[in-house]
Amino acid sequence: MPATTLKRHPVRGAIWGLLFGTGLGLLLMVMAIVPLSITTLIIYAVVNTSLGAAWGMFAPAKKPKGAPVALEPPPAPMS
Repeated sequence: MPATTLKRHPVRGAIWGLLFGTGLGLLLMVMAIVPLSITTLIIYAVVNTSLGAAWGMFAPAKKPKGAPVALEPPPAPMS
């Protein structure tokens, strides 16, 4: 059975966290739930970026897609 490797994606998580944090901060400001200030927006972006990076690093891995890779070629038919 071939050994599987686990791929982590902290940069991808950080990028998605940055986008989510910026969007969440802007949405909360537009809906007047939090005060309108650039520091509030920066705080939401930084916190969600770090949470996204942590999620990309320590989250449970998904099951690999596709068939497992064969390490040895199949045996030749005997004639």
